[in-house]
Amino acid sequence: MRALIALALLCLAAGCDADLPEGRFLCADSVDCPDRWFCRGDARCYSTPEPASDAGPDGGVDAGGPAPDAG
Repeated sequence: MRALIALALLCLAAGCDADLPEGRFLCADSVDCPDRWFCRGDARCYSTPEPASDAGPDGGVDAGGPAPDAG
């Protein structure tokens, strides 16, 4: 565990916090997470406060064309 903390501190000092893997660090609150990261309900650190919403079966992509004819 000490090695993981040392690695995280070294990485943060070097400015590579964006390369940290999501959900890798345990936390009690966001103070335990790297700067600009959030402690979510599963007690792990993530770069966003909430998980991405379910985009649905098409991945949430809007084709932009007219609606298909139901007839």
